[in-house]
Amino acid sequence: MAAGEAPAARGGLVQRVKAVLEQGKRAVGIVYRQRRRVGIFLGPWVFVVAVGVPLLWFQIETGYRDARAARGADILRGGEDLIRRVLDRLGRDILFLGALTGQLPEDELRPEGIGGRLFLSFAASSPDYDQVRWIDQRGRERLRVDQRARMIALIPPDQLQDKSARAYFREADALPMKGIYYSAIDLNVEHEVVEEPFRPMLRVATPLQIAGERRGIVVINYAAQALLDRIRRVAGTDPRISLLMANPDGYWIMGPSADQDWAWQRGRPDATLAHDDPRLWAAMGAARAGEVDAGDTHWLFHRLDLGEGLISAREASIVGGPGTHLYLLIRMDGVPGAGGETAAKIILSVLALVLMAMVSVIGVRLAAGLERDAQQTRALKTANAALTDASRHLAEVQQEVARAERLSSLGLMVAGVAHELNTPLGVANLSLSRARDAVSTLEGRLTAGLRRSDLEAFIASDRDDLTLAQDAVRRCVDLVRRFKQVALDRATVARRAMDLAETVLDADPRLRKWDASGGVALVCALAGGIEMESYPGPLQQVVSNLLGNALKHAFAEGRHGTVWITARAEGPDHVRIELEDDGVGIPPEALPHVFEPFFTTARGGGGTGLGLHIVHQIITELLGGRIEVVSPRPSAPRGTLTIILLPRVAPEPQPALART
Repeated sequence: MAAGEAPAARGGLVQRVKAVLEQGKRAVGIVYRQRRRVGIFLGPWVFVVAVGVPLLWFQIETGYRDARAARGADILRGGEDLIRRVLDRLGRDILFLGALTGQLPEDELRPEGIGGRLFLSFAASSPDYDQVRWIDQRGRERLRVDQRARMIALIPPDQLQDKSARAYFREADALPMKGIYYSAIDLNVEHEVVEEPFRPMLRVATPLQIAGERRGIVVINYAAQALLDRIRRVAGTDPRISLLMANPDGYWIMGPSADQDWAWQRGRPDATLAHDDPRLWAAMGAARAGEVDAGDTHWLFHRLDLGEGLISAREASIVGGPGTHLYLLIRMDGVPGAGGETAAKIILSVLALVLMAMVSVIGVRLAAGLERDAQQTRALKTANAALTDASRHLAEVQQEVARAERLSSLGLMVAGVAHELNTPLGVANLSLSRARDAVSTLEGRLTAGLRRSDLEAFIASDRDDLTLAQDAVRRCVDLVRRFKQVALDRATVARRAMDLAETVLDADPRLRKWDASGGVALVCALAGGIEMESYPGPLQQVVSNLLGNALKHAFAEGRHGTVWITARAEGPDHVRIELEDDGVGIPPEALPHVFEPFFTTARGGGGTGLGLHIVHQIITELLGGRIEVVSPRPSAPRGTLTIILLPRVAPEPQPALART
């Protein structure tokens, strides 16, 4: 090799070494970048597993705990609603019984008199009324009806008892008139001995007034076993969940076991919650509602202080007694739902392990082919961005739809009002436009020379147009006033001037827009312009009750037919309202009794027999009219015709009637 060739060879070797080193650097850079990208990919997933799994674990525990609490709260609300409905019914019934009894002469309150028949009929209205009694001011039973095993009997005078020592008599007799007393729920005691088998009893009483003087109290003994059984069923069929009840002193009415019930009447005065579970009793005394954990048992409790919260309190001057203060408790044994919670946690753990394994496998594969899949990754990112945009757009569309639905509901309401106001406003607009055109014409005549005839024609035309506009605006004002008056009439019993046709149409929302799809057609013939000075609210109640009665009884089992409602003047001082149907009619043997209280032909279907009695009272005692029911109709072989004759000017209400 020549001397000049050696440096050249050495230079070529250096270049090759440099090239290899450069390739090595690039390879190292590629590996480093791949590892870095794999780390960037795996990092979020590791973070999700490390942070998300504990969060989900906590959410599972919280969710199951909240679900148990929500379920317990629902059961407690169901039990409270059931008790409240029963107490409301009993309160209304005892006030009604007191009012009916107070209207009878005292000499008729005998087993063989009207009072005996009244108490028998009243006791027959409910199979749960164990006793219905009148106890005089000295505490002596004067009238008593017993009901055992569906057998109802008046007790002879020689078997009546002295109840002056009983707490329910003393406390009820001390109430003001129209006060309602609810006794504690306890076992029935006869002749100072607890009756066996046990018969839980709740006594409801109110003072009795005859001819303006107090004459003791009337009492209903309510057999509470059916109520207790219904309360137990509210908790459902899960044997680990029990709905229990305790009285304000901490004694069990419905305890965890039957031997804990009624302890204070069974010679066990120490068997209280304060003695058996001091921690639970302390929590119940510190708060109206709450939860207590005791090992595998979870307690929820709620104190019921019903009192004035009852609907019947609106009709009474005072409502109280130990029967309106109770504790409802839920006992959950074995922490219901724990099995599902454990299974969910196991599934979450398995899913976390599977997710970690999948992420690892995907990461290894991505490390080998990351460059090759870069384009697919970018496409995936693009698709993900598009999906995010689509999800955001979907949320916006959902918000727009919800807002459109709200605007649609608002539009329907506005359309209803606008439909009523459209015609008078159109008349007013047309009349004012004509008046404006007449003014323009008059201005032109002033320029050309105004004649007396032109001025007279203008005055006559404008007077008519302005009168029409004024009448239209007045009608708009009347429509708005009527919308407000309909709500006011239903809330109060006030005597005022009213239009008969409008009052009848306002009695039921269906009358203005009848739906005949159920097979029953409606024909209204209401004479207009009949003014009255009466009570629109009670009259609307009468029409609504009669319409509902016809739809319920005349067209049972899907029968088709027609209901006619007519209203017209009957001479100068009266009006006549008729409600007629071509339904099944009323049996001849039942027709003479339709207005009697508690008489009904639909006892098995939930009828109380008070609907037509209330209608009769409103018409005859408040509105000063009379009512007649004819069945079958005079012009047809079937159906019913109800005729109401009312004075145009209703009588002034009597003070006692106004209070009733």
